[in-house]
Amino acid sequence: MDLSSRIAGLRINPAIMNASGILSFAPVLKKISEFKIGALVTKSACYDGKEGFENPIIAKCSDEAWLNAVGLPNSGCESKRKELEEAYPHFKSIGKPLIASLFESSDEKMGKAIALLDNVCDAFEMNFSCPNLMPDEKTGMVIGRDPALVKKYTRAAKEATEKPIIIKLSPGPYIEDRERIKEIVLSAASAGADAISSINTVPGGMKIDIFAKKPVLTAKYGGLSGKVIKPIGIGCVYTIYEALQSSGYNIPIIGIGGIETAEDIIEYVEAGASAVAIGTFLVGMRLEQIENYLSFLVENIQMLSKALGANSLMELRGVAHE
Repeated sequence: MDLSSRIAGLRINPAIMNASGILSFAPVLKKISEFKIGALVTKSACYDGKEGFENPIIAKCSDEAWLNAVGLPNSGCESKRKELEEAYPHFKSIGKPLIASLFESSDEKMGKAIALLDNVCDAFEMNFSCPNLMPDEKTGMVIGRDPALVKKYTRAAKEATEKPIIIKLSPGPYIEDRERIKEIVLSAASAGADAISSINTVPGGMKIDIFAKKPVLTAKYGGLSGKVIKPIGIGCVYTIYEALQSSGYNIPIIGIGGIETAEDIIEYVEAGASAVAIGTFLVGMRLEQIENYLSFLVENIQMLSKALGANSLMELRGVAHE
């Protein structure tokens, strides 16, 4: 059973990766790369680096719902380059793509960030979707909500590299108006995006400590993740696939949001995803647990795909639209 996919020429086998921000520093990614996972994604970085929010930055609401407001802390792309220079030859040697996640507040700095990392990764994920921003910060979801800015930044990224550009979008515009997410997606596609990744966390969540009588998170509001957001992720991927196909763009989609089981992955693929990324479910797992989980997951994807009459995972891509 072929569980592989292609993202802008990169073979992802199996069509599973980690979500950015989850187990996504190079030393850990090197270890995870030996497991049944097809590509690895780094933590989002920017050219100059930035501080995030003070703790607490994570709150568990239930077994299926988590909040985070980390704030994209990172030490900058010079530091990221040094981190990846040591690790990148390993990923090349085993044939598993390494995707560098970036965010920026200007297209000029985005070009500089890409230039610094161009030789130590196989593709770039543009984070136009983080909802946990500092006051007046003009990055993340601020870009991803505006079709004109999405086009501008996507075009700038494409001009800075020949490597694939993946645009990661927020569910916010989709929740507000499905026609709006279609406009945003088509702006990215028309500017040359090689793939779309969706969804990031759902913005606007809050948990209150009833004894302290105040929100748990320092930032008060956080992005919602976990199993609870999967229906929104499925609907968003379904809508994105429909918009791309009807406009003549056959570019791949990476589905993210609430994935735990083989059934979850097949559902994303039938909605239109060419690959998936797993995030919150991996939090807190030891490396041995991750290895066993991924092996079990791949076995179940194979069995379920066969039960559905498919000879490969990609035979099921988009069938929910037929």
